[in-house]
Amino acid sequence: MTYRHPSAPYVCELRFSGTPTQTAYTYTLTILQQTVSNLLSVSNGTDLNLPAGHYYAQALGDFTRPSPGHWTTARTNQMHWFLDGNQIGKVGGSDYYANESCDAAECAFTLHSSGVLTLRQTASANGSLSWTSDAIAYVWRVPR
Repeated sequence: MTYRHPSAPYVCELRFSGTPTQTAYTYTLTILQQTVSNLLSVSNGTDLNLPAGHYYAQALGDFTRPSPGHWTTARTNQMHWFLDGNQIGKVGGSDYYANESCDAAECAFTLHSSGVLTLRQTASANGSLSWTSDAIAYVWRVPR
């Protein structure tokens, strides 16, 4: 394995977007910047193509939605990373009661050959949301 000094990691910054109205919605991914040219690529607008390596991915949501009608009404959204179609890592999204709280979706994994990473909505309740331009994801890679 090639060593990459931690002060200069391979990192890709992405924006995810969309207005999910159902479970199993796959978010659109746009690469904003990468520390190495052509580190990762996006196909079909939703599939992040990854070469072999060790990875850590994190998606940080920022969204707008109608405010809750009653304080006991849950306004939830959940998102997960999927690697080659299989759900992996920690769930992220919101569990909103009176507009308070948001968590990142995270995963760590190793690929021995290439793979595809997607970010999908896995659950929602009581209204849809719209991601803002601050809905950002990061993917860190150490080569194998």
